[in-house]
Amino acid sequence: MMWYPDRAAFRTGGVAGPSWDKDFVGIYSFAAGYNVAATGAASIAMGSNSRANGDESVALGRTAVAEGHQSIAMGIVCVADATSAIAIGSDVSATADYSVAIGNNITASGIYSTALGSYVRTYGFEGSLAIGDHSTSTVMNSVVANGFISRFAGGYRLYTNSAVTVGAFLNANANSWAALSDVRMKENFLPVDGESFLQKIAAIPQYSWNYIGQDVKTLRHYGPMAQDFYAAFGNDALGEIGCDTMINQQDFLGVNLIAIKALEKRTTQLSNENATLLRLIKLQDEQIKRLFQLIEEKGK
Repeated sequence: MMWYPDRAAFRTGGVAGPSWDKDFVGIYSFAAGYNVAATGAASIAMGSNSRANGDESVALGRTAVAEGHQSIAMGIVCVADATSAIAIGSDVSATADYSVAIGNNITASGIYSTALGSYVRTYGFEGSLAIGDHSTSTVMNSVVANGFISRFAGGYRLYTNSAVTVGAFLNANANSWAALSDVRMKENFLPVDGESFLQKIAAIPQYSWNYIGQDVKTLRHYGPMAQDFYAAFGNDALGEIGCDTMINQQDFLGVNLIAIKALEKRTTQLSNENATLLRLIKLQDEQIKRLFQLIEEKGK
């Protein structure tokens, strides 16, 4: 146990080497454990072979290194090597200013970037966020600055109510979102009139357009306006459906399926009527042929 009055620094534990020599002791620093060093001003190092070299830095664990000022390194073989960087876990590195790395075998190397979970890297991209599960040892890298990338081999489940009855899912190995549509989760069913839906769709204006701020040359879209869609389909006999600023994709698909079913009914009806007309025309042709035959026979 050692106390340096002129540096207001405290040491306790054991050391092999010069780490506790006065020239390597930071003012107002604290170090406890084996072979730990706290060289930065007001720094803290605890554990085994850990170093807090940045001012106001903290290194806790085994071979934890806090090099940056106001940085934090906690765990096993973790490095916080930049200003206000945070590295927590096992084999983690936060190597850019204000970066955060928490988990196992991860690196946050872009400024203001964050890496969480297992086997992910922000790959030097500023402001990026990478989150990975523990399903593989293959490293997933960020691909763009200020972007989000994640890996969850078991899929994604996002619920939007406390009863966990409404939400959307991206199941394992899926490439698109699926809305919760279990009949057991629904109630208050009402029939719909497909023909009226077709009439409403026919009356809805359709446009090509782009969002304000999008490049008019590269980011154009097709479709209706939310106000027109809501005016046509925003209410049923029981309540409100959607709103006049957004179009719920599940409702949009539902309207399309109702319209498709109505068109299929029309097509089937027209097909049956056409078949009946063809049979009548064929019968008339046969009757006309028979009439000409009779006239010809009578003439002879």
